[in-house]
Amino acid sequence: MDLNNLLKKQHQLDTIIFASSGENGYPLEKNKIALLVELGELAKEWKGFKYWSKNKVEDRVKLVDEFVDCLYFALSLENYLQQVKPPIVGHINKFMKEIDDDECHKNVLKCFKNAFESALNRFSHTVILISIIDLGRCLDITLDEMEQAYLAKYLGNKKNIKNEGLE
Repeated sequence: MDLNNLLKKQHQLDTIIFASSGENGYPLEKNKIALLVELGELAKEWKGFKYWSKNKVEDRVKLVDEFVDCLYFALSLENYLQQVKPPIVGHINKFMKEIDDDECHKNVLKCFKNAFESALNRFSHTVILISIIDLGRCLDITLDEMEQAYLAKYLGNKKNIKNEGLE
């Protein structure tokens, strides 16, 4: 995954969207709430928390699509907060392989909880973008799959922006 490229593309989108929406400055709290909403939609699509339900068949396409919505806001927040250190950004694939050895990584519920808490800034050491990428990996979404899905969404967003005359 070329995280530098994704951050750059997200910055380009945000610049256009923020300018057209009349936001004065970065809408930090609004983007955090948007991320929390998207995390809820992702959890709903995953269905693993529904201990009472026997029908937990997930739609992989919808799951990845909901994940990319989370990634979109996590990238935007990272551009603003700059929580990830430059060496990690350039070597995200290696960094995520190191996380794979952690037992917590294998527990999807813990990954969801960590992602929610990072968005809420409950723990200062928790990095939003890393927690979202880790959640995607917990859901068996590869880094390559994340990148390709994001780029597809990016192209769709660029097309929508152009069609709305916002460029």
